[in-house]
Amino acid sequence: MENFKLENDINLFCVKADSFPEGIMAAHQKMASLAKEYGKRNHFGVSYLYDDENLYMAAAEIDITKETIPTGSSSYTLKKGNYISIYISDFSKDISQIGKAFETLLADPDIDEQGCCAECYFPEGTNGTNAKDVRCMVRLAD
Repeated sequence: MENFKLENDINLFCVKADSFPEGIMAAHQKMASLAKEYGKRNHFGVSYLYDDENLYMAAAEIDITKETIPTGSSSYTLKKGNYISIYISDFSKDISQIGKAFETLLADPDIDEQGCCAECYFPEGTNGTNAKDVRCMVRLAD
């Protein structure tokens, strides 16, 4: 587990999964069909509890000064601040690593109770990572 500082808010547009965890892949596929140049964008998974149910959204970064939220999606802001995170290399070898990472992160007593769980995926070559890797993050309370 490591500390990670998100220096700026990240504006996202999102597609809600119909179910969790079964609907995750379909939500990412729909997001890919809505997003121009999807492979060149930073993309995310965002989840949180809503009415005692897990809500999951596939998401992609958007420049709200130059783009509009695509029809069929909604907006979400990943808040800047201090996060705890676990970096997983080549997560597709064992997808269950993601759930285990969030179990570990959510056990930390200093997390932001109003925050979300965020999976941060990066396109090839961005920040020295590749699309096979994911950073699982949970925001810490201010």
